[in-house]
Amino acid sequence: MVQSESSPADRTISSSVIPNQARSGIINALRILFELDSDEPSSRRRGNTHTCEDQIITEHEQEWVEYIRNDADIGIITLAKYHHSENFYLMYYFKGMLIVMIIAQWLIPIILTFKATKSYMNLGWGMCPNNAPAPTRVQTFAIGLVYTSKISFLVAKKLKDMHCSPLLNKTRSGGKIQIFVAMDRFMYLFYEVLVYLVNMWIVFLTLDPLDIVFNSLAIEFVVILDDEIKNMYIALFPPEKKQMCLEKYKKGNNENGKNPIKRWQFCLVKVIYNVNLW
Repeated sequence: MVQSESSPADRTISSSVIPNQARSGIINALRILFELDSDEPSSRRRGNTHTCEDQIITEHEQEWVEYIRNDADIGIITLAKYHHSENFYLMYYFKGMLIVMIIAQWLIPIILTFKATKSYMNLGWGMCPNNAPAPTRVQTFAIGLVYTSKISFLVAKKLKDMHCSPLLNKTRSGGKIQIFVAMDRFMYLFYEVLVYLVNMWIVFLTLDPLDIVFNSLAIEFVVILDDEIKNMYIALFPPEKKQMCLEKYKKGNNENGKNPIKRWQFCLVKVIYNVNLW
């Protein structure tokens, strides 16, 4: 039996087709694995037009969209809890990234405080040796004045802006979303103030004026991280295009009457509400 040999031209064509097919397969696999939610739902691209995400949102759901977008009640803690995506891996990936941001917001100030305190204590001067150079004293005093003024205006503004949205059922018949909203409320009202107070302590313990500036910049970065992450999240996952996500929020608010908050959870949330001057 004589085996036919392919011509050089045929081998060239086949060798060029195979890499193109492999490249196309890899690209399609990556799109399936890391497919972000585009304007057109993936269920529609697959030909299924009978999903919740293809329906037009109602007026009540539009109120939820505005609540999620603009209200301080919804921070990255609540976003991490109620994030939804059709892609299982992508959903938990972004949930994990939001949780990482929450941990980083607390971890960075704690590490900076521990480092500054340990470095100062290693000098063996005691708490108030009164021997810092004049430039350091002046700079520390100036930064203290700036933060005192900023904290005063910040607290006044946050207290003025705080309000209770009528969408949120914050009664015993409400849902578990109260827990996460309460934590986001605490972050909104107290976290920034606490971080600024921590930074003042770090400033008082730092001797090098350049280190004082760098530590202050690091704290400022941490403070604005929450708003930056929420804005980027909303840009990636607009709530008006994620009706399944809105359903999770409404279920968490116990609008169906089937998922009320537990009594001990409600009592704990009431304590946080009272602290937040709800």
